[in-house]
Amino acid sequence: SIIAKLENFIPSFKDLSEARQCVLISMAYQMGVGGLFKFKKMLAAIESKCWNDASAEGLDSRWARQTPERAKRQMKTLLLGDWSVYSELSA
Repeated sequence: SIIAKLENFIPSFKDLSEARQCVLISMAYQMGVGGLFKFKKMLAAIESKCWNDASAEGLDSRWARQTPERAKRQMKTLLLGDWSVYSELSA
């Protein structure tokens, strides 16, 4: 399963907030697990809990240029570690 692959490849995956886990799961579904694993700098920043860097690396990608609104929402979720970006959408 995708979650098992993420747990095996990303050592801190189980320790991430639910929101951060869901960002990675969503990215893996969108571009495939192999596609997500190409985000080496973003994943390294996640392991280091450098959320500003992780978010910036995610936004500096072809994925973000192709799906800019999704990428902005997901990287803000990764940055904040919660679902607040989605509550802003419904306001």
